[in-house]
Amino acid sequence: MRVTAIRPATGEGGAIATFDLEIDAELKLLGLVLKRTNSGLRVFPPQSRDRVGTAAIAPSLAARITGMVTTQMEASARARSQ
Repeated sequence: MRVTAIRPATGEGGAIATFDLEIDAELKLLGLVLKRTNSGLRVFPPQSRDRVGTAAIAPSLAARITGMVTTQMEASARARSQ
């Protein structure tokens, strides 16, 4: 599993970034959202045009994904500041 793209978000609705996640060579999830919530950072699947969720992510997996995304964002920020 790896993050393949991270795009900064506008901050609307607490969104920090959108990103794509490659589960394996046969499955890639596009447009996941990292948001700041009252209980910390959380990962959300994209919503359909009707504002319906497109997937459910178990809390343990969401925590792993959040860690991967934040680590990659921090590394990018460090590289830009050097």
